[in-house]
Amino acid sequence: MHGLKKYIAASTLALSMLFANAANAMQIPQFDKLSRDDRATYVTLLAKGSAHALYDHGDPAGGDKLVQLFNDHGDTGGAAQFWKYLEEVSIMNKNNAADPNNKQPPYEVEHGFALMLKNNGIIVPVSFLLTINKDFKPSSPPSEKTK
Repeated sequence: MHGLKKYIAASTLALSMLFANAANAMQIPQFDKLSRDDRATYVTLLAKGSAHALYDHGDPAGGDKLVQLFNDHGDTGGAAQFWKYLEEVSIMNKNNAADPNNKQPPYEVEHGFALMLKNNGIIVPVSFLLTINKDFKPSSPPSEKTK
């Protein structure tokens, strides 16, 4: 079952890459170098922007579900799930980088966020997620360490 989930996740991410504009994406290594507050702000902006889009495009149930997901601060809440999915996407990136036949570009933060939403029954296209933080400016300089 775990293998099937990884296959579905990889398929979903591969499809989302067709529509992604990498110029607006946040690379995971770059994201890892942000301060804790800047990472939290970035994710909060993704969540709020996604909820607003769902409401604006006639999906109030999806918007409410997303808000409830991120209002849950426990282990099953949106933030906790996001970090788990981001780690899975990072592992996929490492596996892809190690494969000499891989031609797929690396997955970005927005792909992990979209996958987390999709697995909670909330559909927000990666192409839209890429627009939310296109002008994001960190409040602190990036650190040299990751996480």
